[in-house]
Amino acid sequence: MKAQLIFALLALLFCLPATAQDSSLYVYGTIRDYSTRDSLPYSQIDIKEIFNGKKHSKVLANGRGRFEFYLERNRVYSASFSSEGRVAKSVEINLLNAPDSLWDDGGVAMNIEMTLFKEVPGISFSMLEQPIGKCKYDPATDQLAWDLAYTEKIKGELEQLLKKYQQAEEAK
Repeated sequence: MKAQLIFALLALLFCLPATAQDSSLYVYGTIRDYSTRDSLPYSQIDIKEIFNGKKHSKVLANGRGRFEFYLERNRVYSASFSSEGRVAKSVEINLLNAPDSLWDDGGVAMNIEMTLFKEVPGISFSMLEQPIGKCKYDPATDQLAWDLAYTEKIKGELEQLLKKYQQAEEAK
């Protein structure tokens, strides 16, 4: 259970140095069903800048649930992952305070392995309207990193949601 919770909380979110296009953040990964871990073909990712909301794009995962997109530096983004019959989840990616040195090798890459729940009548998924993870520059490591304090803050709510979801799945 604890391993599943950690998996659900972080959704295997990793920030790795890599060569990316035009000193931008290269984001890639797979969208899967939470229970079966099967990929979710043709899922959608809605990307928007948080502060001005002007930039809004949609990315469609391929037939194997895989996706990729690029984010420009010096902005804060929300990426919302959705698939038909599933509850959407989002992450926040803050690139505002990342120094020029982070991008010296051409950019940074981030792998996001997102899992989505099937919609279940009678269960409120409203807590998933907030991001399940927030990524920002960490000067201590000189990398983009997931905000573990934020994750810890929502952990209790997510544990309750997972318990209700698993009970509903077992009752089927």
